[in-house]
Amino acid sequence: MKAKLTRLLYYYPGKYDAQYMLEMDNGWYYLASPKQNTAYVFNQPLSLPSFYMGATWPKSSDELSPETKKEILDTIKNGKWERGSGISPRWTEDDENTWPKRNHIDIHKEIPGVKF
Repeated sequence: MKAKLTRLLYYYPGKYDAQYMLEMDNGWYYLASPKQNTAYVFNQPLSLPSFYMGATWPKSSDELSPETKKEILDTIKNGKWERGSGISPRWTEDDENTWPKRNHIDIHKEIPGVKF
């Protein structure tokens, strides 16, 4: 994986399977699920919080322990990859994400997030 993590947007705390929505420097959004060792790729992060209740909006990057951060990074680096809805089967990490431009949405205003 060439992309670097820039921000944690929100997460779903779970006793058995927490999930973390991350903004990457390549313009894509990854939902990391460490317990499943899977990362899901999305072109935009806005639909999940409106569909699934219970998202936690972080106020500081200190909300996650160093162990949790390590698990997230490990999942993105070494885990299995899945494409979220709307992602082409031919998707590669180098593809440009045109969703924000086409929809005239500034994700930073919609979801402030915190630096990872």
